[in-house]
Amino acid sequence: MSGSSKENPRDEDRMDKRIAQTKLRLIIEDVQSEAVKKTLRCVQLEEELALAVRKVWTCLCLPVLDEERDGGDEGRCTSAKKVAQSVRSITLHVREMDGVAYTTGDRWDDEHKEIHISANHIANTSEDRRADELRGVLCHEMVHVWQFNGKGTFPGGAVEGVADWVRLKAGLAPPHWRRTPGDRVLPRMAGSTRGGRFACAQAERPPLP
Repeated sequence: MSGSSKENPRDEDRMDKRIAQTKLRLIIEDVQSEAVKKTLRCVQLEEELALAVRKVWTCLCLPVLDEERDGGDEGRCTSAKKVAQSVRSITLHVREMDGVAYTTGDRWDDEHKEIHISANHIANTSEDRRADELRGVLCHEMVHVWQFNGKGTFPGGAVEGVADWVRLKAGLAPPHWRRTPGDRVLPRMAGSTRGGRFACAQAERPPLP
């Protein structure tokens, strides 16, 4: 792969055009919920939704555009391009619920994606970390919107590992992922999966010659 988005402004223009074709929606299900109120106060959600799309595209899709331009592997480029083009809308739901977050497709049309984030989880995060946690969770879930997963055949650990890696790459890793003193074998920037630990460990390795 050669170049980067800074070196190839035309690739960034292509990215912007594809992103503009995707409608972004925001649904707040209960504005009187205290957990929702705390979540809404920590960031501008409509801005963060758009930023999350750009972060994921920069990590996952710009390299594909580079490879398409440079005549890379045809099969890989075509597959990734089809996945990116298949998303027509993304709806972010912020509501009280158990867990942290999940991503799904509309039951009638999988080209319309939904991200559900737990306001309870965000509200229960310390106030000084609340905004970063929301951005990190949103980035992780946004990967699931766009990533190629072999039409559901990829192992769940690999799928989650890619999402953790993008969150790390975007500078949104939570404190408990950080390396602990004296840990020289495997960085404890794990995310929730072995795939995440592997991806994070590989991110620290120097590139192959």
